[in-house]
Amino acid sequence: LPPEKIIRVSPQAFATYGGSGELSIGDEFSARELLYPLLIESSNDAAEALAEGVGREAFIRAMNARAEKLGLSRTSFKDPSGLSFGNTSTARDLFRFAQSLAGEHGDILAISKTPSFEALARGTRRWSRIWRSNNEFVRGKNQYLIGTKDGYTDEAAQTTVSLFMLPVSETKSRRVAVVLLGSRNREGDVFA
Repeated sequence: LPPEKIIRVSPQAFATYGGSGELSIGDEFSARELLYPLLIESSNDAAEALAEGVGREAFIRAMNARAEKLGLSRTSFKDPSGLSFGNTSTARDLFRFAQSLAGEHGDILAISKTPSFEALARGTRRWSRIWRSNNEFVRGKNQYLIGTKDGYTDEAAQTTVSLFMLPVSETKSRRVAVVLLGSRNREGDVFA
């Protein structure tokens, strides 16, 4: 989607499970604005609204085509938000995906580590929205964080893909990815 494309939140997107993002039916946001509730608050409504911006089924096909192009052979998407039991991946595939983001999409990583973002009232938006990160490393201003995305489903439990640039000597740093699936203590496991 072009970042400036205007997306209207439909009743179907609004009805998606979860309340993160505080979106309302009829709200209009640019595609870029919707990346903030999607990435920093894990808004399922935002994921569905973005998908509807190009057609939900076409969006899911594009997600699966991208996974295939990246060689993520054990990854399959059934919906845009990640809620479906049919969405599957592996730690190895998520690591490869993180490598791709680090190499090609620094803008996405920058959004993922944004502490908060305000979308001002305008047009059909009657009030401003302030989205705040739900990620411990972002809220704690971890100086080594490159980007991160947390998730949760009953099947996968607490999950994360977090990228850090960690010092390995006085003059050198190394990029490190932490991928967790099935955690019951995400922040503690990442620290460990």
